[in-house]
Amino acid sequence: MLDLIFANACFSVAYIGHKYILQFLPPLFYISLRMGIPAIFIFAAKAFKGKARFLYKTTEHWFNIFVIILLTTLVPLFLKNFGMKNLPISKYAVLGSLDPFAAGICGYFMFGDKLSKRQIFAAFLAIVGVFILVFSKFKTELEFGSILYFSYPELSAIAGVFIAKLGWAYTKKILVTSNFKSGELNCIIMLLAGTISLTMSYILGEKCDPTVITNPKLLAIIGSTIAVSSTGYWFLTESFRHYHFTLISIMGCSISVLVTILSYFVFNDPIYFGLIISMLLIIIAVKIFTTKKN
Repeated sequence: MLDLIFANACFSVAYIGHKYILQFLPPLFYISLRMGIPAIFIFAAKAFKGKARFLYKTTEHWFNIFVIILLTTLVPLFLKNFGMKNLPISKYAVLGSLDPFAAGICGYFMFGDKLSKRQIFAAFLAIVGVFILVFSKFKTELEFGSILYFSYPELSAIAGVFIAKLGWAYTKKILVTSNFKSGELNCIIMLLAGTISLTMSYILGEKCDPTVITNPKLLAIIGSTIAVSSTGYWFLTESFRHYHFTLISIMGCSISVLVTILSYFVFNDPIYFGLIISMLLIIIAVKIFTTKKN
């Protein structure tokens, strides 16, 4: 259980780090760092062991890899970064708790997974929780306008969750039908996503002050955040070997709680009644959605 708790603690700290960094760096440029730096280390380690020939497989599956990069990394991370930058991080983290529902819906459409009445009720409960959450608006998100009840940063954060799950569902299908190993495909995705993000950042004219990116404090925070996030993913991967998906999903909701507490002290984000009620409703909904009826 400690590995699962530690993984969620790592993700919570990483959320705070990402939020801080996005105050100084443009979204696409930060994606290039977030994806490119770990990919270089992973590739270097594989090359040192003489296991880097998997890159030759890229030419065989270039279209599928491009779709995977688009759906798992470029589009969702850009949307999530936009939402994270312009929402209180506690609000963003609660919206990120919709992940199990995104997985269930993608599974329904892509793999024919059935949704029970309990799961449909849980999804409805989660929707109620989201509406309670988005009822409270903040100045930074209102600057971009809204569609009906939702501000653009809120829609961006929610869309990022669902598009990422769609991408990982597609990735699962490719792993089954291709000769890629999961670690190989992950390295290729991160390496190419970092390269494409950096190129797009330059083409679109994202401005990044050299004095900012070379600031020792910011560099230390970027390095620490990427390291902590990567550590969290490693522990999460290990937890899949020992724990049921239900427990992992429910424990994942603790991230929003930890982020809310941390953001209160780091960013002075408010802890308000609607946030607490929404968080509780979504946690209950995740519990119902991921627990099979005996």
